[in-house]
Amino acid sequence: MKRLVLPVALVLLAIAPAAWAGAKPKPYKSPDVTIAVSHPIFYGNTGTVNDVTAKEFESSCATPASNGLDAYVFAVPKPYQKITATVEAIGSDSGPAAYDLDMYFYDKTCKTNGYANAAGTDEYGVIPKGTAWILVDNYVGDPNVSVHIELKPAS
Repeated sequence: MKRLVLPVALVLLAIAPAAWAGAKPKPYKSPDVTIAVSHPIFYGNTGTVNDVTAKEFESSCATPASNGLDAYVFAVPKPYQKITATVEAIGSDSGPAAYDLDMYFYDKTCKTNGYANAAGTDEYGVIPKGTAWILVDNYVGDPNVSVHIELKPAS
């Protein structure tokens, strides 16, 4: 019996890392946060994100003190930084002007590596492998919009 246990254990040890490496992370939902004011950033015209929170984030490459003023920076969980994933920015408010969320993706050095900024309220996109930060802003609409993000492995 002892002769059988060792070979089986060695086989299990050999295949276990491969099985773990292919495991996809569970869907992730961030806590709800508030973006205090809307700010049209005109990314398409300038190629840069021009709001206060974004500029502070880009210069410090850390969670900004102004987080929630005119944008919110979410740190991407480590397992999602290693894969391509889908992301949704979902908001809610009860004001008459509604809202228009946009997302900008950054790598670990805080360089932009993608964005999703279509017209409409909530935003959906695909974050590339290597994305470490997601900045969400409220392009136009009511102040004090409650926002969260949801991540899922891309299929």
